[in-house]
Amino acid sequence: AVASDGVGSFRDLAIFARPGAKVALVFSIPAQSWVNPITVSAHLEWCAPNEIEETRLGNVVCIACPPGQFKRIDECDVCPRGTFANSSGALGHCTACPEGRFSDTGAATECLACDAGR
Repeated sequence: AVASDGVGSFRDLAIFARPGAKVALVFSIPAQSWVNPITVSAHLEWCAPNEIEETRLGNVVCIACPPGQFKRIDECDVCPRGTFANSSGALGHCTACPEGRFSDTGAATECLACDAGR
């Protein structure tokens, strides 16, 4: 708890998060005659590694990138030509088309068979 003069204290702190969430906290303790200044930083991630955070109607929701896209850092990006993602939640990259198959557009969800002799 913090009083109106900015001085606060707490004895116990509990944080509740869903399983798999990364929890981080931020505290700043100003310099006093009896303590050096301290800053402890932390961050809370709600979403699974293959999901991105979106705010909808003021609420944070976690969504997996749709088929044909993959998660790049904190956003969805389309699979480049020659690759595909046939399910939602691709993480970091799309899968390269196997030999004898191709995708000639971005955001492919499957690779097509090459014509005979190609």
